[in-house]
Amino acid sequence: MTVQVIEGLLKGSAWEEVDVFARDEAVKVTEVKEKWEFSGDGVSGQGDVVYVMAYRETGIVDFVGFEMLEMTAHGLSGTLFLRSEGVFEQGTATCKWTVQPDMSTGDFKGATGSGGYAAHGHDPVAFKLELSI
Repeated sequence: MTVQVIEGLLKGSAWEEVDVFARDEAVKVTEVKEKWEFSGDGVSGQGDVVYVMAYRETGIVDFVGFEMLEMTAHGLSGTLFLRSEGVFEQGTATCKWTVQPDMSTGDFKGATGSGGYAAHGHDPVAFKLELSI
């Protein structure tokens, strides 16, 4: 196996959020479907994301989900599936990715690894993935 570092920018192109259940407007659980576009030096692609988000009384939002990324990176291409876990607090969404086993395709088949991002608003966000392929 070789280690491949993939870095670039991601930008949300669509966001759909619906309440699953709520105590009130501040404390609730929602489901989010999001679409992403990836770009960077040698990196391009798009992704579909599903999150479940838990809004706390304090304003902090915890989220977990799965992401399906169809991408080309440094001559590799295929579909990469990631498990996401993160938190939104003080204006920043911090997310940790882990490659979901036995789901990726193409050049990413059998990959393991992790990465993530820290988003401050809706501008393109820098991401990093370290994969063993």
